[in-house]
Amino acid sequence: MSLYNADELVAPLWMNTGFFEKVLRSCENDSSIEVINVSISPASMKGDHYASIMFRSKVEYLMGSKEFSLTKSVIVKTLPEEGNKHDMLSQSQLFETEINMYNVTLPKIAHILKIHGDPITLAPRILYCSLKPHKIIVLEDISEQGFEMMRNRFPTENEMKKIYRKLAKLHAVSYMMAQCEEYKNVTQYQCGICSSDSILEYEMFKSAIHNFIKLLTSQPEVDIYAPKFQAMESEVLRKCHELFCAHRNGIKTEALVLNHGDFHLKNLMFKFDENSQMQDFIMVDFQLSVYAPPIIDLTYSKYMMCSSLMRNNYNIYLRTYFEQFNQTLRAINYHGDYLKYCELKLSSLRHRHFSIFIISFFLPLLYTFLSLSPEELKDTDSSKIFSEVNDETGNIYQNPKLVAELRKLLPKLLYEGYLD
Repeated sequence: MSLYNADELVAPLWMNTGFFEKVLRSCENDSSIEVINVSISPASMKGDHYASIMFRSKVEYLMGSKEFSLTKSVIVKTLPEEGNKHDMLSQSQLFETEINMYNVTLPKIAHILKIHGDPITLAPRILYCSLKPHKIIVLEDISEQGFEMMRNRFPTENEMKKIYRKLAKLHAVSYMMAQCEEYKNVTQYQCGICSSDSILEYEMFKSAIHNFIKLLTSQPEVDIYAPKFQAMESEVLRKCHELFCAHRNGIKTEALVLNHGDFHLKNLMFKFDENSQMQDFIMVDFQLSVYAPPIIDLTYSKYMMCSSLMRNNYNIYLRTYFEQFNQTLRAINYHGDYLKYCELKLSSLRHRHFSIFIISFFLPLLYTFLSLSPEELKDTDSSKIFSEVNDETGNIYQNPKLVAELRKLLPKLLYEGYLD
């Protein structure tokens, strides 16, 4: 099989010369542009993403009176033309959310930081977007600027601190913006992964929790934790829904911020220097952004971005996030209530069901698929990866790496009160 997803091997027919002329004429504001050649290839490899499809397009074009051609590389993100993925995603608000994030909210946040002395880059620049007749986002190709994915490893301690500092800046500015006249620029985002009122009926999520418990009962070294998960099982999805709907439900007892919503390594791109030291990173894929408690991004990344050793020292990164959050509030001259470290710790316990959700649904996927290289995934049908959570006998629940991790993780969760 291929290193690339099957639905990204052939671009849609509408992705032609005329389409790219429209894109370039729009982003360059020049109606004279004439495209003379387009080369299209997959923009990602197996394991990089699982929702929309993406293509890297190198476009050669003529512009105005220039006697030589120019070349621009862009990333086109869209939906498959047909199939289960198309049926599921076409009815969602994923593209509407991401388009608004790229066009409006992220530039506003970056502008606030810039005018207060922090010229930050949060995300790639959007060049073109459309919802009809096709849902499309066209982004600058930041690989041309030296950005790349981090593959086959977890971040180092210093890299993780840098990641959490930038996340804290995004969160802090959104926290301030939600209390200003233009509050809707951040509070409007209410379509996170657990936001839907029908989440209690999501068979994929229910099956994941049920099958995770079966995994625990089948392993002598962790079967003592199965009753704890069984006691929480019926409440997990409802409690996650309440977390994601905190703003909608009028919760005033904890800080709310604009979460990325899908904050894992595959949604970050990094720039390294000649000594392989991380210089910067930017975030991509804002389709699940949600205004809610910051513990969403923090919990998600704790399990999906940190190694086992890093999770043991997680307070180091949480404290880094906390200090940067309040430092950013001071830098932008915020005059309201500041975040308290104890509130972050309490929020994590208060919303412990979200940790259970991540551990039972995403952690098995991480160890079975998401942490593997494209070469290791070459013979995997990526379109069926999420269906694996419905198969209690599948590889996802029989992975020795997952079981080994649970032996270390579950005692810690028990002692810290997450399994009550």
